[in-house]
Amino acid sequence: MKKILLVVVVAAGVYFGWEYLFAPAPEASPVARLSQFIDAQVDEILGPLPFATEGQIPSPAQNDQLRVLREGIRDRQRGAAKDESRLYETAALLCDDLLRAGEERDRHIGRINDTRGKSTPSALSTDPEKHRLERLAFFENGIALSWQGASRKLRAVIDQRYRQVRELERNLSEP
Repeated sequence: MKKILLVVVVAAGVYFGWEYLFAPAPEASPVARLSQFIDAQVDEILGPLPFATEGQIPSPAQNDQLRVLREGIRDRQRGAAKDESRLYETAALLCDDLLRAGEERDRHIGRINDTRGKSTPSALSTDPEKHRLERLAFFENGIALSWQGASRKLRAVIDQRYRQVRELERNLSEP
């Protein structure tokens, strides 16, 4: 009897240990993954443009990840209850706001790349390279100021929408 009990206890321990240690973690909801994305990427999306680099500035690749998140959110929204549907709708709108911010950043980076790709004649300058660098700095500073204003407005919209998502999440988790 003791041997059977010992075998049963060991088998149960192995089973539960296996489930606890090696079972895959449950997948986070699309809204939770969006929150993780925002925590990790929002400052890169809305932060200053990278002027210190030489040559062409590459565009960040966050938009593809955001589109996948938005589709996951829309998929969950289709079968959700009314309150959850509102959360998913707001989260999808937040994805759209982040995508719009990424596209605006890409436009500003494109303007910088266009400026860097153009040759500027300097017929009146005694130092053509100095003139070229001054002209480049002039245009890049204008683009930086434009991006600064645009990103400030976009951040306000994104922050407000993110607060709405967090509030809806809290309301759903309360009994």
